[in-house]
Amino acid sequence: MNLRRKSQLTDEKLLGAEQKLATELKSLSQELVDMRRAVADLQENMNLMKGELAHAASQYDLKALEKYVEYWQPLDFVTKEDLMRKQNLLKQRTGR
Repeated sequence: MNLRRKSQLTDEKLLGAEQKLATELKSLSQELVDMRRAVADLQENMNLMKGELAHAASQYDLKALEKYVEYWQPLDFVTKEDLMRKQNLLKQRTGR
């Protein structure tokens, strides 16, 4: 009788431990699936950034543009309003 009770108690503990392990295994499996999704999302984002960087201007291109802008000096350009004022001033001076 005592052996049966001990055997039954051992079986119950073994079943409880097995259920606990099954639950933990299921949880770990879900975490693994979530991590794989996260890694896939990161890879997708990295590929998008890689594509964007491929279309970005290089340092050489930016230096060339900088040289042209310095050469043109766009801040020294005359606006239409400036020309109209100068024209009116010249007309007033010459009397036309």
